[in-house]
Amino acid sequence: MKRDLKKELNRKLIVDAAYQLMTKKGIQKTSIKEVSELSGISFVTLYKYFKNKDELADAVALLFFKENAQGLQKIAEDDATDFLTKFQEFSLKPKQIQQNLAPDISDEFLQKVNQSAAVQAYAAEWNQQFWRSMIKAGRADGVINSDVADDVIGLFAGMFTQYVSTHVDDPKLMPQFEKLFMYGIAGKPIKK
Repeated sequence: MKRDLKKELNRKLIVDAAYQLMTKKGIQKTSIKEVSELSGISFVTLYKYFKNKDELADAVALLFFKENAQGLQKIAEDDATDFLTKFQEFSLKPKQIQQNLAPDISDEFLQKVNQSAAVQAYAAEWNQQFWRSMIKAGRADGVINSDVADDVIGLFAGMFTQYVSTHVDDPKLMPQFEKLFMYGIAGKPIKK
């Protein structure tokens, strides 16, 4: 049992060191030697945990996503905040996350996050949980009053926000996308 615990601790030391370096310097500019030195794990031992730098970068990207997803989940589950405020906080979060990265590495790093199979698998599961919480809050506040099933709303919300967060850089467009998200192409709530 102690051996497994040591392996887990060593892996965590390596990923934490790589995270510090890659989120500051970038993936390409971070060397395995630097990760080895910062983690205190020998160069040779490091390769027992990660067969190459790309695999290590995937682990860092997953950690980055998980840390940021926790903040988003807290927004969704905050019972003291109404749905529209939650949605606005959520829509601002991707820019805030990007601003936490050094400007010259943010594109490289976010590309890795978007291409990582491990991140995508985790994100798919997390996305469902997040939107379940948001839809529940929206229905409770009377903002979501559609007879469309929660699963369909969640699927649409996930696809829509994924596209907007990876393709829309102009902050002036965000209010328009929020309106489109909330009311569709009708542009306003439809009264029956």
